[in-house]
Formats: sequence, C-alpha cells, structure tokens
Amino acid sequence: MLEKIFLQYPFFRYASSILIMAILFHFSSKPGTELPSLFFGSDKILHTIAYAALGCSFSFWFKPAHWKKFPIRIALVVFLLTVLYGVSDEFHQSFTPGRFVSGYDLIADGIGAVLAIVAYRYYLHVAFFKNHLKR
Repeated sequence: MLEKIFLQYPFFRYASSILIMAILFHFSSKPGTELPSLFFGSDKILHTIAYAALGCSFSFWFKPAHWKKFPIRIALVVFLLTVLYGVSDEFHQSFTPGRFVSGYDLIADGIGAVLAIVAYRYYLHVAFFKNHLKR
C-alpha cells in the first residue's frame, strides 16, 4: 500500500524524512534546562527511537526493487545518512546552552539506524516480497 502511494505521489517518499529532521532540529535547539529527564539513560533510548524513525524514513527513499537488488548498498546508504544527520545534530547541539556533544548519543543513533534497517527489511520481506512472489 505504501508503495502505491509513493508511486502516485513521489514527494511522500521524502516528506517523512524532512519532517523528522525538522523535529530533531527543533529539539536540538532547546536548552538543556527545558528537556525533561525521565531516568538515567533515557536520552539514549529516545535517541535510538528517534533515529530508528529517521532511518525508516530514509529507507522509504528506495523502491523495493532496489532493496531487493542492492540490499547491502542501500542499507549502508541508509545507515550513513542517519548517522551523518546524527553528527550534524550533535554539532548543532554544541551551540545550544546547556547541551553538549556526546559520542554515546551517536552510538544510540547508529543503533537506531540498524534497528530501522532490520525492521524495514522485515517489512519488505513480509509485506512486499512474499506477497509479490505468490502472484
């Protein structure tokens, strides 16, 4: 179903990435005093979830046929795009009062990217490749 929407409206393939990056940029602009701390390490969990969403949105950029033909290359591109945005986010945070650059945040971003790739590949296998092989 998603692929049908993407074929009809190609912009939607990229819209979710733009929206998620804008939301991440907004939260990176907030001073450290304005962000809630639920428990120790909760920011790493939030990083992982946010960057998993970003990684999934980057995964939409590529058609299922490309994922099937070049799975390693596309997974690497999605991973690099996600982590590079994480690097730019950490750099942006360095200019925000009460915020600092953290290598652990980048590790959490990378874990989120890997989770996104695995989840998207699973989605493609179950919802797309398997159903299209039956036809």
